[in-house]
Amino acid sequence: MFPQTHLIISLVICIILFPFFGFNVFIIFLASILIDFDHYTSFAFQNKSRKDNWSLKKAFKWHATRQWEKDKIMPFVFLHFIEVPLILFFLSFGFNFFFYILIGFLIHLPFDIIKEIRLRKFRLEKYSFIYYLLKAYS
Repeated sequence: MFPQTHLIISLVICIILFPFFGFNVFIIFLASILIDFDHYTSFAFQNKSRKDNWSLKKAFKWHATRQWEKDKIMPFVFLHFIEVPLILFFLSFGFNFFFYILIGFLIHLPFDIIKEIRLRKFRLEKYSFIYYLLKAYS
């Protein structure tokens, strides 16, 4: 899903959540947007041989046009792994801050998964670190 779409959806949901969480919705909002930072790091580290591997514009294009499929590279979008919200869930018992990050991630992830399913491009290894490892080393 495009960043603009995530931004709008997250903003609307955070406005709805404001009466329940107050100004903590800013943490939720930032988490729901900044989760996509892993797309940038994935591009940068998986394309080390390119001179422009730190270009935000090239990273966006690489993901938006699904160039990674043509390059036969599975993006390592580690923040999108289902194991990350599980870790955040357990951390939230001790620290409220992680609870708000968890909510942000849970706002973001279903929309990515729905988009992938609608495009018939859903691949479990993009959403599970364990499956990613099993696939990579099998």
